[in-house]
Amino acid sequence: HVWEGEDPVKFNNYPPVGTGPYRLLSSSETAFVYERRDNWWGTEQYGVKPAPRYVVYQYFGPETSVAIGLTTNDIDSPAIGILSLGTYLEVKKKNPYVTAWHARAPHAWLDPCPRGLMIQNAKSPWDQKEARWAISYLIDRDAVVNLAYEGTTSPSWGPYPYYKGLDPYFATIQDLIEKYPTTKYDPAKAEEIFKSLGFNKGTDGVWVMGDGTRLKMDFLVDSGDSEAMKVTAVIADQLRAGGVDVTIRPLTGAVQSDTRLRGDWDIAYQPFCPGDTDVFDNLELFHSKYYVPLGEPAPWYERNSFRYKNPKLDAIVD
Repeated sequence: HVWEGEDPVKFNNYPPVGTGPYRLLSSSETAFVYERRDNWWGTEQYGVKPAPRYVVYQYFGPETSVAIGLTTNDIDSPAIGILSLGTYLEVKKKNPYVTAWHARAPHAWLDPCPRGLMIQNAKSPWDQKEARWAISYLIDRDAVVNLAYEGTTSPSWGPYPYYKGLDPYFATIQDLIEKYPTTKYDPAKAEEIFKSLGFNKGTDGVWVMGDGTRLKMDFLVDSGDSEAMKVTAVIADQLRAGGVDVTIRPLTGAVQSDTRLRGDWDIAYQPFCPGDTDVFDNLELFHSKYYVPLGEPAPWYERNSFRYKNPKLDAIVD
């Protein structure tokens, strides 16, 4: 075996060896090409043989380029989130062979990875839960769904999708869901909280903290993620309307990843994936064992890059 006698820390496993029906044939900055393994063990054991001889993952560029590729049959399936509802409907007019999960609205399947608006808990004033609740009350999630997603999804109260299989879990904590209204839009409540923290509004409508500094938020977003860019724009406008001085900081590639892991931001949009397998998995991501000080890279963007610390949660997860 290729791993025999190799140091797993130093061995690069290139070209990569896996257990799937395809092997990597070639790679470049814009594409990965996989070729079917006709001697795949699954074919021998179960009689299953994938139809395509080649599978190509290719970068086509922005949404407009992807739309053209679908129209001309140069793309079989786009990445999740890159195609808006409006663009899909336009493509469908030009190419009747293009289909979505549902024939009628909302067309899209509810993603198993709920999106979360993460706040950097290690920074002031966001280290106060009251301040984080105020931010939550300023967000109109229905407007986010309608404007950024064109009505193709729905708000989620936590890091789990509304899947039927999870209903028994949701039913057991319905009282907590009602007690903690995580999806409630209530700007008046946000204002009440800010005032209780000693904040006052300046003449320009921006909140000023007790030390005299303006309430600012550095909003990190992956500029290569069209979905995140749309959502960030909507949420930033809502926060500004609530008196928060928001600066959107679009970054991409390794710079974006490193910035996110090191916690050099106040607020960021991210998925929790998947949210439909084991309810434990997404709770464990908040465990303080993944906590690292600001400036040090977190293990992964999902694994507490937002630097949450709560001994009570740790005990539940443990």
